[in-house]
Amino acid sequence: MKISLLQMNSVADIDANIKQMNDLGDKAVALEKPDMLVTPEVWNWYGGSKADKFANADDKRGGKSYSAAQALAKKHKVWVHAGSLTEKASGGKVSNVTYVFNRDGKEVARYCKGAALTLH
Repeated sequence: MKISLLQMNSVADIDANIKQMNDLGDKAVALEKPDMLVTPEVWNWYGGSKADKFANADDKRGGKSYSAAQALAKKHKVWVHAGSLTEKASGGKVSNVTYVFNRDGKEVARYCKGAALTLH
């Protein structure tokens, strides 16, 4: 299995981070032809205030970042390990959640720090 790690410089701009993930994913697939792409931890948002972080965090399963990682898997028919992304939790908090998508973009695993691993 060939794996490409997407080395990102995530910032407090979700759209810029999604674009960066897609650009790096496209480039990795073109150059390396991997079986899997892996993003870093909290690739979708880094920096800003706590309020900004919560406001830009994904809603559970199906948010902007989740959908972008899922679409990348489908587009290139590769596995995507979405390192982790920020996701809204109760009490105005943000969780650090990892998703894995198969070549068809189907979610096959989810891990939330502080919670049990969920396999599908």
